[in-house]
Order: sequence, then structure tokens, then C-alpha cells
Amino acid sequence: MKYKKIIAMMTLVFMCTFMVGCWDKVEIDKRLFISMIGIDPGKDIDKEEEMEKIKQNEPFSKTDMEKLNITYGFPDISELGPQKGAQATEKHISVSGYSMENSVGKATEKSSRALTFGHLKLLLLNEGLVEHEKTFKEVIDYIERQPAINRMIYLSLTNIPSSQIVEFKPNVEKDVEAYIEGIMNNNKNNNTSFPTTLDEFLENLSTTGNSVLPVVSIDKKDKELKISELALIKDYKIVGSLSINEGNSIELVKGNFKKGTRSIVREGSPIDYSIEGFERKIKLNDDSGKLSFDINLSLEGQIKNYNSDKNIFSKKAIDEIEEDFNQSIKQEIDQVIKVTQSKYDCDVVGLGSYLYKYHPKTWKKVKDDWDNIYKKVKVNINVDTNIRRVGSTK
Repeated sequence: MKYKKIIAMMTLVFMCTFMVGCWDKVEIDKRLFISMIGIDPGKDIDKEEEMEKIKQNEPFSKTDMEKLNITYGFPDISELGPQKGAQATEKHISVSGYSMENSVGKATEKSSRALTFGHLKLLLLNEGLVEHEKTFKEVIDYIERQPAINRMIYLSLTNIPSSQIVEFKPNVEKDVEAYIEGIMNNNKNNNTSFPTTLDEFLENLSTTGNSVLPVVSIDKKDKELKISELALIKDYKIVGSLSINEGNSIELVKGNFKKGTRSIVREGSPIDYSIEGFERKIKLNDDSGKLSFDINLSLEGQIKNYNSDKNIFSKKAIDEIEEDFNQSIKQEIDQVIKVTQSKYDCDVVGLGSYLYKYHPKTWKKVKDDWDNIYKKVKVNINVDTNIRRVGSTK
């Protein structure tokens, strides 16, 4: 009996091995490897209400409705090869449709190749799209449901037509997607690009309803791409924006800070302090249901420049400079938190996420009213700056 079971199992394994094939096999030279997608609002995006009037059991015949304008960027793989090089020029296909899937079909009709999203690295969304909450949710839902799309793709907004970004020709790279990805990867250690992945965006919205997305724009003067600001997203809507410097303060509070520079002026000369080490600790205080947070930041780094006539090698001078930086950094963070509480009512510093992860019982009590509670939460910032090196002078 035992041997019969073994034989039966082996037979089943062999049947699965030989009977399952590559049912969707497409040759590599018949594929378009989409690396970047730019999505803009279409001319019919304001007709969302018309679609709501269509009954559920009625056929949908308005296939010419253009709610979305989508540009698919992809490398020209004909330029790749042992004798040709390792980087290809970026090409693109632009289509309009009533949905993401409808647009994929139209893009396929325009090409002799099948669209493949396994190599997608960047999704660019025009800010005008976010103003239409229903359509914005449909786009995010489509991206989330596609198993071929990696959750680690970067998600960014743009304040110009995203098609202009996809079609942009950078000076350094042939591929604009590689250029933007390089900017984000290179600058995230200096906290000037704030890359946000699709996975992070979805997680933040599901827990607290808030998230932050970098805004990519084109510097017309220098003809370069740049991260111009950070958009604050709340319940799938843009509620405000922060500058790059304010974003740096948010990263400190959230514990995502890598490296960066802070500056003060002492005796008329700027002092640049390069932060090379960072530690954050949060303590929750629950006084009869009245919540407050103590956030302790420990920084270490070195002085990069000052005035050669000034002596900063004494312990007294170092202590004074450290205290000046303590107060300056604390003041910056206090101002940003105050703005997010009183002006934007948006918990982008991640206190709700902290409760969700580390104090689930407390979060269960406050999550339904967290927006109102966050407005009144007291956040005590304590900064401990340590200057480890001051460089050498002759």
C-alpha cells in the first residue's frame, strides 16, 4: 500500500512536469520592456459623473472616452548588444483611453510588440490627475493588482504634463528613466530626493491615510530634471506641499534620515555641519488618554567649513556650537510639525504609523479619530548634536 502511494505521487509529479508549458510564450524580440509610465488627465476626465449614470447591467460603449493620457517609455533594445553598448535610447508610445487596461490595449495596437511591465521602474502621475479622486483611485488600483509590476517601483508626481518628462532627453543618460532613478538613488543618502516606492505609498495610505510624494519638474533655465518639492497626500488628495528643507526635517523625525548638512551663522560666518550618524528614539506618553510624544534625536558628524580666523578647537567653543545646532534643528522641526498639524492636518511625520506598529492597543482606540487627535498632540523634540571632527588647518 505504501509503495502504491509513492508511485501515485511520482506519477502526479511527472504529469505536472510534462503537461504544464509556457502558455504565454513571447519571444524577447517581440516584447516592449516598459520602464516608465507617465499618466496625465485626459480631455474627458471631467465626465466621471456621466459614467456614474450608466446602469450596471448596461453595456459600456463609450470606448472613445479619453479620461487618461498615458505615455509608455521603453528602451530601444535594438541598440543593445556586445558590439553596440549597454544603454539604449528611450522611446515612447502615447495613447488615450477610459482606463489603464483600455490604454494598454490601444498601445498594443500601435506596436508590433507585446507590452511587458516586469522591468517597470518609475510611475509618474500628473498633479491634475490626483485632483480627480475617483480616477486616481482607479489608476492606483490597476497598478496594485498587476502581479508583473514590482511593488518597489518609484512613484512620483509632476506639476507639468508627465509626457514631457518621459520625452525629456537628459545630457548624461540616453534613458530618462535611468536618469531619474539615478537622481533618486544618488541623492537619497543626502535626503534631497525623497524616493517613495509604490509599496510605501500604499502602506502609508492604508494605515494613516497620509503619504508624501516627490514632485519632479523641469528646470527651464538649466534644462535639467529636479525634485522641486514634496506633495502631501491625504485620503488620495493633495492637501499641501513642503520644501526640500522641510522634507529633511520630516525625514529626521521619521527616522529615515541618512546623511545631510545643517547650517548656522556664528559671528557673521556660516558653519556647515555634515551629519554622518543618526539615531532616533520615540517615547509615547499616555496621560489619561491625552497623548504626547518625546522624540529624541542623536546626531554626530563634522564641521565642514567656518572662518579661518575663528578658533573652534577649544572644548568651550565646540560645546557652544553644538548647543546652537541643537536649538536650530529643534526650531526647524517644531515649525514643520506645527504646519502639518494646524495648516494641513496631515500626519506626514508618521506618528500614526508608529502607534500602529508599536502600540496597537492605543492605535485601536484612537485610529477612528486620529485626524482630530493629531492636531492637538504635543510633540517634544530633543536634539543632541555631537561634533566628532572639525577638520585640520595649517
